[in-house]
Amino acid sequence: MIVDPEKFALAVVQSSDSSLTVADKLGLFEEAYQAAVTRNQPIVDAKNKKKADSVKAFLNSY
Repeated sequence: MIVDPEKFALAVVQSSDSSLTVADKLGLFEEAYQAAVTRNQPIVDAKNKKKADSVKAFLNSY
């Protein structure tokens, strides 16, 4: 399952300690966003490879 990085980061910030500073919350947002992007990358890569392989197979059939 691919996680929407923006929604995930917003949820992390919204559930964080209310005493955090704006700078801390921004850092938390950036870390959470990047964590989601990093987690999603293998899934995205696999989907792209599958599509590329499908196109190659189609083109090789002619």
